[in-house]
Amino acid sequence: MWLTWDRVDLEARTVKVDRQITPRGMFGLPKTKRSKRVVPMPDMVADALIKHRAGFPPTRQDIAHTDGSTVRDAELVFTRANGKAGNHRDMSRASQIARACRTRSPSTHSATPTPPSRSPQARH
Repeated sequence: MWLTWDRVDLEARTVKVDRQITPRGMFGLPKTKRSKRVVPMPDMVADALIKHRAGFPPTRQDIAHTDGSTVRDAELVFTRANGKAGNHRDMSRASQIARACRTRSPSTHSATPTPPSRSPQARH
């Protein structure tokens, strides 16, 4: 949820992971040294992000960091409808909707939602 565009390299097809979001809504360092990494991005993800950015231009906002600094003019890749940062509850709701869409019956077009995941990995 708190991925910023400055960490996304669409040309190189990578995402730089060097911070996380804390429960208090601040940027912080990843939990371990091995958590800092550059992750390759499949072409279909990069293409989807290009379309997403065109349809939902980022808004700039200042976000506090646990080291006392502030990340100025952060451009979040994914935001709420009002352009503000989301939280872990938004991800749970998004997961519910995605699961409901996968279980949708083609004949009735009705969704059967499933309970949200409580896995700690769902936050990352």
